[in-house]
Amino acid sequence: MSTLAIDRGTGALTLIATTPGVVGNGASAFQLAGGRTLVTSLDSAFVVVSDASANAISSWAVGPSGALTRASTVTLPGGAFASALAFDGPGTTLYAAGSAFGPGGGTASLINSVHVLSYAPATGALALVGQPLPLAGTLPSDIAIDPSGAHVYVPDIVFGPATASGAQVVTGQVEVFAIGAGTLAPGPVYVDKAGFGPTGLRFNATGTFAYAEDLVATGWSVVAFSVDLATGALAPSGAAAPSGGQGGTPTAFTIDASGSFAFTGDVGSNRVAAFAIDATTGTARTNGAPVAYGTGGGGTIAVVAVR
Repeated sequence: MSTLAIDRGTGALTLIATTPGVVGNGASAFQLAGGRTLVTSLDSAFVVVSDASANAISSWAVGPSGALTRASTVTLPGGAFASALAFDGPGTTLYAAGSAFGPGGGTASLINSVHVLSYAPATGALALVGQPLPLAGTLPSDIAIDPSGAHVYVPDIVFGPATASGAQVVTGQVEVFAIGAGTLAPGPVYVDKAGFGPTGLRFNATGTFAYAEDLVATGWSVVAFSVDLATGALAPSGAAAPSGGQGGTPTAFTIDASGSFAFTGDVGSNRVAAFAIDATTGTARTNGAPVAYGTGGGGTIAVVAVR
C-alpha cells in the first residue's frame, strides 16, 4: 500500500512511502464497478483496507508525513475476504461484503455474508459484531449505505444450476438490509430481470434515487432506481443509458457531488463516459461520446469527481 502527497496547486502526485505487509485487494481481476476495498475514516486519521491474502481487514494510522502504521487487524470467519467496505454515517461501524472468491476456500455460509464491525475513531480498533448475515449471491460487487443511514445495499450475483445445454444460469440482484443498533435485518431484494445485474451502487444526495452499471441487452449501461425511503426497496426508473460503446467489464463508477452527472470507466478501454442525471425523475442519459485518454491498454481502474 503506497502513500502519495498531492500538490494542492497543481494536483501533481509524489510518492511518500510504501507500506509493506499489505497485499490489499487480491480480487482485482474480478472486482466490478464501484467496489471499495480501501476506505478512510471520517477524520482521515486512519485507512481501512481489505487484505485478501489473509482473509482480513486492517486499519492503519496515518502519520504526519502520510506514512502508515498498522493499528488493528480482524480476520473474517469461514475463510471470507471483504470484496467491498463501507462506513456508516457517524463513522463508528464498518460494513463488509464477504466474497466466496477469496483464497483458501472456507465455509460458504460465512463467506457469502455481510459482516458488521465496530470501529473506534480514537484508536482505529476494529472488532466483529454479532454473526455474519448470509447473502443469497456469491459475487458481491459493492456495499453501500443510503444517505439517511437506514439501509445497507449489496449488489451481487446468484449462479444457478446449468441448463440442459450446459449454459450457466446467472441472476443479478441487490440485497437490502435494515440497520439497527449495531445489527442488520434482511429487507427487500431487487432481482434484475433485464440484465446481468447491477454492479456498484451510488445514491443522490437525498437518497431518493440510486444508480449502478448493468449489462443489459444493448450492452453495459447506467441504470437508475427510485428508492423507497421507508423500506429501502429499489424500483427501475426510466430506460438504461448506454455507456457509449466502451468495451470490457466496468471497474469504475462515480457520481459528482451535485448529483447531476455520473461517470464510468472499464478495463477494456482508456475512456471515461459521462451521463447527465435528471434531478426530478432520477433518470440518466448518455452525455456525449466517451472521452479517450492515454495510450496504454490497461483500461480505467477508478474514476473520482473532485469538483
